[in-house]
Amino acid sequence: MLNEDGQGAIERSVFGSLAGHELSLYTLRNTNGCVLKITDYGATVTELHVPDQHGNLADVVLGFGTLDEYVASKSYFGCIVGRVANRIKNGLFELDGKSYELAQNDGSNHLHGGWKGFHRGVWSAKPKLLWNGPALELKYVSKDGEEGYPGTVTAQSTYTLTNDNELAVDMTATTDKTTIVNMVHHTYFNLRGEGTHTVYNQLLALNSGKYTLVNTNLIPESPYFVPVAGTPFDFRSLHPTGELIRNTNLPDGTSGPLTQLQIAHGYDHNWVLDETGATFRDLVKVNVLLTRPADVTTMNKLYAEAFGPAPYPARTTCVVQALPDPKMLIEIECVASLAGR
Repeated sequence: MLNEDGQGAIERSVFGSLAGHELSLYTLRNTNGCVLKITDYGATVTELHVPDQHGNLADVVLGFGTLDEYVASKSYFGCIVGRVANRIKNGLFELDGKSYELAQNDGSNHLHGGWKGFHRGVWSAKPKLLWNGPALELKYVSKDGEEGYPGTVTAQSTYTLTNDNELAVDMTATTDKTTIVNMVHHTYFNLRGEGTHTVYNQLLALNSGKYTLVNTNLIPESPYFVPVAGTPFDFRSLHPTGELIRNTNLPDGTSGPLTQLQIAHGYDHNWVLDETGATFRDLVKVNVLLTRPADVTTMNKLYAEAFGPAPYPARTTCVVQALPDPKMLIEIECVASLAGR
C-alpha cells in the first residue's frame, strides 16, 4: 500500500487468476475521498466514485464485481481498446503497398482490436503517488502479428485520480515497424450512478458541425460527413441526450428506408469536432479534452446484459472515444472533470 499525506493512497488486492496469471485490483483514493478502481486485466476501470453537487459519492461508471464477469463480457466495460478501436471494414487494410487481413469478430468486420485485443491482455502495473494525486501506470506488449497486425507495439496507459477530482487518462504507443494504432479508453458513464437511471436527461454538448453516416453494419458510408443542423445529431449546445433520440422522423442525411437512429438503435456514430472539447453533465460534470482535433464516437445505447441480479437496461450510459491519428506514435490525453457542478 502507498499512502502519503497530500497525495492520496493506493492499495492492491487479488482480483482472480487467468491462465496461470494472478490478476490484481488497484484502489486509488485522492485526498477528497474519491475512489478509482482499476484491474490489470485489460487496464480496466471497474469503479469510479465521485461526488455530486451535494457531496454524495456515486459510482459513475459501468462495470462488474468479478474477473470472471469481465472475461465473459462482450461489452468492453472500462478497458483500453486496441490496437485499433471501432470497426475496420471486412477486417482488411493496406499499408505501404501490402494487404493485411485481421480477425473478423463483428460479422464480416474487425472490431476493437479483434478477439484478443488489448482489452483481453494482462498488463503490467506500476502504482505511483504523484504531486497531484495517485496514479497507476500500465503497460502491454502486443507482439508482431497479433490479431493480424504488423509490428510489435508497446502500449502504455496511465490513470491519475487528481486531488482536483479529475480522472486523467494518458495513452501512448510505440512500434518497431510501420503499423496502425488507435487506442481508446472505453468507459461507459452514467453520471447518476451505474445501473440506476437512463442517460436521457443527462446533458451532452459537442463542438461539432458534422457527423458520419453509417450503413447497417455501422461502417461509415458516402457522403460520410453530414451537417448536424436540423438532425438528431446536433449537440452544439448543451441539451439532454434523450431529447431527440426517439424522434426518427427528423431528416438526418440518409437516403435509405431506415434512419440513422434506427440503424444504430440510438447513437453509435462519429462526430467530427470543430474544436477540441465535449461536455457530458448531470449530477457531476465530465469535460473531455483531447490533445488534437479528432472524430468523437459517442454511444448511449447498451443492450441489456444480465450479469447478476440487476442487468443494465438500454441507454443507461454514454461513451466518448477518439478516432484515428495518422501518426504511428499516438498520444491522446482525456481529462474528465468530475467535481460537482
